[in-house]
Amino acid sequence: MTARSVPEWIGKTPDTAAPPRVRIRCWERDKGRCHICDQKIKVGEKWQLDHIQALIEGGANRETDLLPAHG
Repeated sequence: MTARSVPEWIGKTPDTAAPPRVRIRCWERDKGRCHICDQKIKVGEKWQLDHIQALIEGGANRETDLLPAHG
């Protein structure tokens, strides 16, 4: 495993939206694939970041808990 060149983003509050740079990093990390249906998210399609573990179930608002999903 290689060391990260930038620190992991952690939201200041549970409601803090991930900034564009974090969305791009998550997109690239997961090769632009929706974690729900495993299909490629096409250019121009709406997509969002979903939490691996829901915040209400103890998940964290941080980059490592976010995956791309169709909108």
